[in-house]
Amino acid sequence: MIIRRERRQIHFGTETIVWTFRGLRRSIRLMLMFIRQFIAAPLRVLAWVNGILKLSDPLPLAKAIWFLTASAADGSSVIVFTASTEGVDVARSMAEDIFSKKPDESIAAAIGWVELLRANNPQGAAEWVQRSRSAGCADDCSILHLELLLTDQLDGINRLEVIERILSRNDLPGHITRDALLGKARILLEERRFGDAEAIAKRILAIEENGTAGWVMWVARTAAGDTDNARAHIVAAQGKIRPDVFWGLVVLGWLYIGDRQAAMDVLKDCRQKDRQVAIVDRKVAELVGMSGQYSGDETETRQ
Repeated sequence: MIIRRERRQIHFGTETIVWTFRGLRRSIRLMLMFIRQFIAAPLRVLAWVNGILKLSDPLPLAKAIWFLTASAADGSSVIVFTASTEGVDVARSMAEDIFSKKPDESIAAAIGWVELLRANNPQGAAEWVQRSRSAGCADDCSILHLELLLTDQLDGINRLEVIERILSRNDLPGHITRDALLGKARILLEERRFGDAEAIAKRILAIEENGTAGWVMWVARTAAGDTDNARAHIVAAQGKIRPDVFWGLVVLGWLYIGDRQAAMDVLKDCRQKDRQVAIVDRKVAELVGMSGQYSGDETETRQ
């Protein structure tokens, strides 16, 4: 009995020491993290000022901040700036090196956006989304937003599934939720559920002046035969959307309405007036035959 009691006491004593050591190690780690962030704070201010005034190359400052903090979020900024100043290949190599040592969704998202926007390589971006998930990384806002944009460009990604995954979250920035709602409105337009799509657009327009929401209203009102109201919405939307994207959406809108001839007429008019038409959807790509005259970006410019 005495021997058992002594063994139990030794066991509990050892456990207490282990837990105390772990707590101490965690406290030291948090303290070091705080010190690093504190030292990096002035550099962050300089980087913010430099971002506004464009005084110098932002890469050296980004690298200095990352060296101090060892944060994946700061590492992702270095990847983006590296792609801008030293090229996509160098950024890819850096991302591979960082991710292989310590997988993180911020790194995967950063190089994914570089692949999509700088290298025009949506397949490469999609591979980084998959790698992030396979490594057990979290679905942060950048990964989900990237995947949402990829649904317009790649087969094999379920757009509705991505949209529902975003709309089921309440911890994402508002602009990502808005873009998911606009994506859902496009699905509803394609299904010819114009009233449901219009309801989503009205929700968004009640909060902000949004060009794509105005375009949804134009499609819905045109389909309903309300041409005057439709015209007012498309005129307002035109000033909030980049020109080539605007004309791509107009073509797509006529296709959703079911008037293929009107869509062809818009394309013909754009060719005659030397206007670029963005490939905003595979339906538009099929209609124009992926002519080299047209651009393939769907970024919206806002006032």
